[in-house]
Amino acid sequence: MKKTETGTETGTTLSPLTEKEIETTLQRLNKERHVCLARLFAAAFSAGLAVFSLWLSSKTGKGVLTLSFLGIFLLFLAAAAVFYAFYKKAWAVYETDYTQNAERIAFASEFPNHSRGNVIDESDIENSLLFKEPGGGFISEGYASSYEGFDFKTASLKLGENVDGLFFYFEFPLAFKQKAQVWQKGAAFTKEPGEIDTDNPFVKYQTGFQRFDFYFFALAADKTRGETVLTEPMAYSFLKTKEETKARIFASFGGNKLYLLFNNVRKSYSPPLIFKISLKKLKAETLDKIYSANSLAFDFILEKRIWKKHEDS
Repeated sequence: MKKTETGTETGTTLSPLTEKEIETTLQRLNKERHVCLARLFAAAFSAGLAVFSLWLSSKTGKGVLTLSFLGIFLLFLAAAAVFYAFYKKAWAVYETDYTQNAERIAFASEFPNHSRGNVIDESDIENSLLFKEPGGGFISEGYASSYEGFDFKTASLKLGENVDGLFFYFEFPLAFKQKAQVWQKGAAFTKEPGEIDTDNPFVKYQTGFQRFDFYFFALAADKTRGETVLTEPMAYSFLKTKEETKARIFASFGGNKLYLLFNNVRKSYSPPLIFKISLKKLKAETLDKIYSANSLAFDFILEKRIWKKHEDS
């Protein structure tokens, strides 16, 4: 069975974080931040005293560095070096803890009814029909929850040299009227038209929305079927999402599912040193791409004419 980069077998889920666990983790991170700040201050203060001893020597010794002042200077300089080494060690612990837990506690706080673990597996990647060679690569620990009436899952995905981003899977209560895809131009990993579905091959077409066509390819069995689901409001929603995320966006939708990739997006969180860590700040830093993906999915929900009615499903 394929293993993810977390080392846990595909399909494994972990217990969701409780409010108590979120609070405890937040307190621990702030405590680690305080330790780093204290040690950095001690290093800076010691270095300042070393510089002050040199200045004092120049004033009292008429520019000559005496042995006593040299000893004091070296003592404070050594203290600064020791405290800075302690700071670097504390920062390494803090940075690792922050990187591993910032997104987890932010997601758990925003979506209390969630699950975490290896929620995305190879079948989700294959079913998206976005990749030439969907096997292999790495799928990180991810999250699953619901938002505004639909379910979603997300995890980091890396395939080969060209795919390194966030993958999303959405499941809706209704089905799309037609299948379609959206590729941002310049992709090197997508399938060619005709390879996607031999029974219903996709072709690229111009939507007529000039700005959308400049950045994206639209694909469907034909233009008429594509226009059924990729309407003008949805074209503008893709453009809005592109501006929000600064990512390369690829989407595949059909049945009651939407697969979405924000490519060239890496999770890189910078632990704060001076300011206190709060859930509000954590959410703003770590969940912005999830907010954008959910907003795009919700725009699909709002565009009622693209969905089959229950009696048509």
